[in-house]
Amino acid sequence: MKRVIAIFIAFILTMSTVVFADETAKDNNEQDLSIKTTESDKKAPQKVEKDSEAVFELKALGILLADENGDMNLENEITRAEFSAIITRLLNFEELAKSLKIESNFSDVPSGEWYAPYVGLLNQLNIMRGHDDGTFKPQDNVTLDEATKVLVCCLGYGKVAFDDGGYPDGYRKKGQKLGILNDIKFESNVLKRGDVVQMVYNALDIKVMYQTFNVGGDIKYYISQDETLRSNMEKKFKETGVVTANYKSYLITPTNLLEEDEVIIND
Repeated sequence: MKRVIAIFIAFILTMSTVVFADETAKDNNEQDLSIKTTESDKKAPQKVEKDSEAVFELKALGILLADENGDMNLENEITRAEFSAIITRLLNFEELAKSLKIESNFSDVPSGEWYAPYVGLLNQLNIMRGHDDGTFKPQDNVTLDEATKVLVCCLGYGKVAFDDGGYPDGYRKKGQKLGILNDIKFESNVLKRGDVVQMVYNALDIKVMYQTFNVGGDIKYYISQDETLRSNMEKKFKETGVVTANYKSYLITPTNLLEEDEVIIND
């Protein structure tokens, strides 16, 4: 019961960082506009490698998972389905998504698909939307503009970006200002997994924006001084107790099921 309550509280707290995804700015039939780059944009950011800090951090936080062969496939393009899983983990909602199993009602997202819980929850929160024809197009590749908008909204700046030009320019400007687009190569509007890794990594330590309501019902916004997506992620890793086993040794119960980065506490 305590675990369920903790997940629910995390959900309520983080909601304030995502409510700004606007219905009028959803992904429905949003056509990719020409990429506007500056000379500084084109100055050769380094390709994300499998041993890079960004990959290490996202793996450690449980946001980035390898395939069955242990590969990160950083040079592969990334689908909307795969992106929905990464964003769900970034928001610390994976267990919640799998528990709630919210139906998305998209005609091309069967309830039995592995990504259905992620799509259902993110759609419910207005973070990732579908198309006017009732589809989500889970196998379509994620574009730079789509990913930028989602991350801006996850950080709570969606309303600001919408008011500053909407999709895609307002979100692109806000993404650049916040640093989400740092070290991203603008070779194409279709992203590779490595590009998404860099963007998510960039977003981890950006201070989130919250909304508050005064007595008259007016909405005001403020930027947290200490709350980030990383700090929200790290909450689930904090536990006090005695380490009773790791992958090499044990105090009480023998086990050979642990990975190098796993331990057992108080068991």
